[in-house]
Amino acid sequence: MKEHKKTSKHIVINIFLMLASIILTACSPQNMTESEIEADFTGTIRNILPIEESLDHFEIINRETDKDNQTDTIWCRAESHDDDTAYVRFYEIKYQLVDKEWVLESTTPYRESEWAKVPTMGVKDSLIAELITADVISSYLGNVIKIDGEEWHIGESGYELYISDEMINFLLEMLIGFDIGYESVSSIRVSNATVGNTEIINRDTQLALNSDKITMTVELMHDVLMAKGEMQFDFIYEDGWVLDNAHVTKHFASSQRPGTEFELTEEEALSAIAKHAINNPVEFGEQYLNKQNISISSNEISDFRIKNEVLTHLNTVQVYEGNFILSKDLVDFDISTTLIYQYDPAGGWGVREVAFSSPEIKTVHTDRFIGDWVGTYGVWGIDYSYNGNYSMILEITSIGNDGAVIAYVHDRSANPYSVEMTGFLDMNNLTISIKSHGNNHPMFSKMRSRITSQYDGGMMGVLEIETSTLSSWAPRNTGIKDGCYYHEFEATKTE
Repeated sequence: MKEHKKTSKHIVINIFLMLASIILTACSPQNMTESEIEADFTGTIRNILPIEESLDHFEIINRETDKDNQTDTIWCRAESHDDDTAYVRFYEIKYQLVDKEWVLESTTPYRESEWAKVPTMGVKDSLIAELITADVISSYLGNVIKIDGEEWHIGESGYELYISDEMINFLLEMLIGFDIGYESVSSIRVSNATVGNTEIINRDTQLALNSDKITMTVELMHDVLMAKGEMQFDFIYEDGWVLDNAHVTKHFASSQRPGTEFELTEEEALSAIAKHAINNPVEFGEQYLNKQNISISSNEISDFRIKNEVLTHLNTVQVYEGNFILSKDLVDFDISTTLIYQYDPAGGWGVREVAFSSPEIKTVHTDRFIGDWVGTYGVWGIDYSYNGNYSMILEITSIGNDGAVIAYVHDRSANPYSVEMTGFLDMNNLTISIKSHGNNHPMFSKMRSRITSQYDGGMMGVLEIETSTLSSWAPRNTGIKDGCYYHEFEATKTE
């Protein structure tokens, strides 16, 4: 009987404890489950992770619930990735019990020194294109590299090559033998080489070693030339792919850039020569008395030919040596010329300078000297007092192959007279010297008050090429030479 009472008592106590436990459980909230915590983390992690990352794995590695302070702290490990990198990070998640509900209070980074990121693929093409620039290449190869024997300056910034006036003069002096003293307002810049097209031809990607070695064809673009070679770019993974080294694996070779070719035509050359000669006539004659300027027009030029072509400054400067025949009314000249063309990225090819050598006489058209030359002659006394200026016609009747001249001077004053004269035309210097023989010619009676009758009369002068005029070398270039009195004169060839 007593044992039955004890058993009943134990049953009642157990039922009471069970009811109390149920009541307490109903009054206290349950801890967050792992799936609930992961859902909260996934929702809030969007504010922490870059938008392009995706969460792959969530794992709780530690948890501490403080019932007294009604907090629940969870430490977790999160794995995520973007399109080329995998990440491992640690976070601390803290909940606070508020009105019998667990409320997410914070999600903060944790054990950041243990965070890790590893590549899942090699270097992106977009990053390669961004990094492979002229400045980057020059940082590994240097600002100047030799390609086909010429120096190429590389880089968007830094060194800029100029074609100086001194260089222009050097080229002219080297090619045609004299310095023209050329001066320009400014020099034209020659650009540095930049990177053109690139193409990957091989890559050795070793993700376990954080290494990606990429071999590429690289084009270097200059104003006129382009050079193609092969380079290897070594990338290493350090908190992202970075370029660690670069070197040439196949030497660069240059070629002309399409659309920048320049070929000097005869039409272009003649136009450049004629335009330049407007303000820069050719000088003929070495002596003071017969030195003169000769104009050039395109319709006077013939037989233009290029003898030599020199390319310099990475083909942005093209120097042409040529010859042409300049035909004047009475004389043909053989003239050497140097034309310098330069490429300007903004305007293309343009003439930089034109220079001429001293003209050489090719042909003296003696047949065209035959005929009348109308003008005047002056009479000066031996004390250089002026006795008058008189009209005349110089009639040249013949010129021999040796330059021997037979001519008549016809005085056109009130008492006209004619005098036969002989002499020579110097076909090397285009000078003429003629004189009468015998001192009894009435034409020279005008000077007999001051000159004794023992002298012959004569004329000595030079051909003025532009005007087809024979004239004494200088005013008052008169006097007694070799038994002859030479008059000041000027006479122009008529049709």
